[in-house]
Amino acid sequence: MPKKKKLYTATFSYEGKRYYVRSAVSQREADRKAAKKEAEMREGTHLVNGDMLVDDYFRRWVETYKKNAVSGPVYQSYLARYRIYISPHIGFMRMCDVRPIHCQAIMNACKMSHSLADKVLVCLKAMFRQAVEDDIIRKSPANSAKKAKLKKEKGHRSITEEERAAILAAAKEHPFGMFVKIMLYCGLRPQEVCVLEPTDIDVINRRIMVRRALKNDGTIAETKTDAGSRNIPIPQRLWENSLLDALPLRTVNGKFFSRANIQRNWASFLQRVNLNLGAKTDGEGHAIENLVAPDLELYCLRHTYCTDMEAADVPINVIKYFMGHSNISTTARIYTHMREDTLMQATEKINSFYTQIGATVGVTQNTYFTPECHKDTEIENEEMPNKTVGKRAKII
Repeated sequence: MPKKKKLYTATFSYEGKRYYVRSAVSQREADRKAAKKEAEMREGTHLVNGDMLVDDYFRRWVETYKKNAVSGPVYQSYLARYRIYISPHIGFMRMCDVRPIHCQAIMNACKMSHSLADKVLVCLKAMFRQAVEDDIIRKSPANSAKKAKLKKEKGHRSITEEERAAILAAAKEHPFGMFVKIMLYCGLRPQEVCVLEPTDIDVINRRIMVRRALKNDGTIAETKTDAGSRNIPIPQRLWENSLLDALPLRTVNGKFFSRANIQRNWASFLQRVNLNLGAKTDGEGHAIENLVAPDLELYCLRHTYCTDMEAADVPINVIKYFMGHSNISTTARIYTHMREDTLMQATEKINSFYTQIGATVGVTQNTYFTPECHKDTEIENEEMPNKTVGKRAKII
């Protein structure tokens, strides 16, 4: 009979339990393995099932603890958040290899709004917290993860032309599409859109008569100010989209709108926009990356309506009326947020102007203005009087 190999055994204790580690090489090797396993357990990284990947555990966790505990849309949101924001970073790793730095990297790398970041962080922490409860790992690596600080511009911005195309394409496919188009083409506030009824449409003149809005407590009341009560023309493009037949608007689930589910429907709508922007997908057509800008918010559509009217040469006092602003200074702040194409056209005009007069003022034809130029520019012309040479001349 073949001689049995000698097994060397090392032991250690952790949290009142004794653990045994064996090696067929040597006692030193057994001691080394025991020390390593003890260190892993004390650091919270020891995995009972060492071959389990994060992707595998997530599927087990979401099926076991979430599928029957939450509503269908919430369950799908867990799947989407993990697939887009978490899996690309750690899905391929073993549970025991995930460290706090990996979890924080997820929060730092993902481009998302603060509200979405909260939801991704909840998903991340809940999964690893349950892994501890399941004795998969000893300590959650997500405990110290925090939202990354986003540098947020004051107010809202207009959407880009690429975003406009993706949003309008999504509006054809998503139940929230009509809500989005009313904001984009008529500039209504979200709380004004969600209470529209067929009786609010002036069919003869094709106008929306804004008279009511949804309040914070969920009740419907007249607009807060006299300026909020207004008649807004309905563009032909929106009228052709069967606006009248779509009212009153309802959520994806057929419910009345509240301030909370407006944002949930917008988040769902952005998932479709993400696909239209060209996000990579898995084999089932689900997005595995996020291309939606973190500052693309629902109010950007209303802001865009204002800048669109500016581009169409609508007088600012008329825009003030359509927007429902009590003070024209509010309109002016948006009115002056020029779109990128407007800035580029202005730049071309300025370049052309200074090219034509370059010989007169001693500026060569290669001197151009760009949006990055300062208001002051250095004048270099040896023929000019000495008192201006090398000094800054203010461009008016």
